[in-house]
Amino acid sequence: MKTRLFLFGVLCIAAAHVLAAPLKIVKVNAPAINCLFSSNCTVTVNDAVASFTTNLPPFTAGSTNASLSAFLQSRAYQGQPGTPEAGLTAYEYRLVLKKLTGAKSFSINSMTLNFSPYSNFNYQGQTNNQAWAITSGGLGSVGPASAYATNSMVTFTFNPPVKLTSTSSQETSTYFFGMLSSHPVPNTLNSWAAFTGSEQSSSGSSIPINYLMLQVRTP
Repeated sequence: MKTRLFLFGVLCIAAAHVLAAPLKIVKVNAPAINCLFSSNCTVTVNDAVASFTTNLPPFTAGSTNASLSAFLQSRAYQGQPGTPEAGLTAYEYRLVLKKLTGAKSFSINSMTLNFSPYSNFNYQGQTNNQAWAITSGGLGSVGPASAYATNSMVTFTFNPPVKLTSTSSQETSTYFFGMLSSHPVPNTLNSWAAFTGSEQSSSGSSIPINYLMLQVRTP
């Protein structure tokens, strides 16, 4: 019986690894990325914002919690007729951290959201990409270093983390990063993004952030 259970466990783990697939992220420039969606390389965006502060739930564990104002920006725009991505929708995201008080630092390591289906795209000779980060010509200073999909869930990992410290400037953000889908833009924020990270208190202790969830727009 133990042998059968062990083999069953091995098979389950192997199946989980098969379902997890790395995604190819390409670094892009703005407005060059817009040219995939618009003949004049200008896009009309649909933006939505979900804000949060760490002195509200779910961060009520103690007085060491920082006071932080931050938001997750969801952006969407559609490929116009006659363009390489005609009929498809670009979904982009940007996480902004600002106004940290009462702690040494606050950092985000990863973001997971439900994104399905996604579509491959080509960019300046780089083929079969699944995600992009606008590392020049746009806002932000850090982007996802890797991404992988497990069934319908996509996780972006930031390395280095998105980090704000009490001694740094009081705002930092990711680049806009995104993916492409055949599903049209929903009218509202229709899903949730989950984040992992940590907060370093003024005493130096590290508090893991495992239950931060923000509304997001997805396919």
